[in-house]
Amino acid sequence: MNDEVRTPAPPDRHLLGRWTPWIGVLVFAALCGAIFTASSATRRDREPADLDQAFVYDVARFRVIPPEMIGYRETLHVETGLEHATAVAVGPADEIVAGGDRRVVVFSSEGTRRHAVPLPDLPLCLALSATGDLFVGLRSVVLKGPLAGPLERWLTIPGEKARLTSMAVDRESLFVADAGARVIWHFALDGRRLGRIGDRDPERNVPGFVVPSPYFDVLLASDGLLRIVDPGRHQITAFTRDGDLELSWGQASYALEGFVGCCNPSHLALLPDGRFVTSEKGIARVKVYDANGRFVTAVVGPDGLDTEAGPCDVAVDSTGRILVLDPGRGLIRIFEPKPRRDRDD
Repeated sequence: MNDEVRTPAPPDRHLLGRWTPWIGVLVFAALCGAIFTASSATRRDREPADLDQAFVYDVARFRVIPPEMIGYRETLHVETGLEHATAVAVGPADEIVAGGDRRVVVFSSEGTRRHAVPLPDLPLCLALSATGDLFVGLRSVVLKGPLAGPLERWLTIPGEKARLTSMAVDRESLFVADAGARVIWHFALDGRRLGRIGDRDPERNVPGFVVPSPYFDVLLASDGLLRIVDPGRHQITAFTRDGDLELSWGQASYALEGFVGCCNPSHLALLPDGRFVTSEKGIARVKVYDANGRFVTAVVGPDGLDTEAGPCDVAVDSTGRILVLDPGRGLIRIFEPKPRRDRDD
């Protein structure tokens, strides 16, 4: 009988070497799973009311503007008859012009329907010259003609990404806002292209426009400068016709004095006294600022607008009435300053 005691063979070091890293990974994964399970159970057991209210940001209170902050009242509304209303403008005799569907509809200053002009596509922006010429911006094409029609293809904006959003015209030039290229195109009234405004140029201290969505507005002010919305920066900028940046104002804020959301204001208009009318999307509100960019008053807030169909375009007539396109209702709503006694109340 062999009483020799045999000692176990030592483990294969090569085998251990192959498995050691995986053992660490498995242990780490098991530990993470345990922590996640415990954390999930804790979250399930906790009611939402247990969350610290400092981390809950309620925007509902910004959707109602206190009455004392609203200096305008609605005095008239015009039914456009458009299912998809997109733009509003005012003619040289205060004609009211609405764009949408595949037509432009013209009304008197008091809202009486005069006629409609058919279009080949959806109008995205409108402009009227002092001589009564109507300019209609489609996606990448500008139509031109008399207010009574017909309109003809006048020019095409270059670039595959062209997206026209606003136009401004005077006796010399047409300026076209292109949200796709993030620039303002400058044309002579004979159709010649004169330049681009807003391209990034560090040497001229021009940062370039930030345009995250297809809302990019331009107008010509009485001081001779262009006012161009830089929506991603929540600012209104002033440029010369040659493309020099002169000034800017505006800030991002939920407060009534600022502009809220990712990119606002969405639309811009100019009152006869040099004050600005702005329109915002998201939390929809129409407001008035003085010539230096200081908040003056609200015109209408989100509780008074149906903006499911898109932001509200704005325009101003020669008497200072503010025209607000309410696309969800297919209305042009006209606002005038409240009588002094109503504002004092």
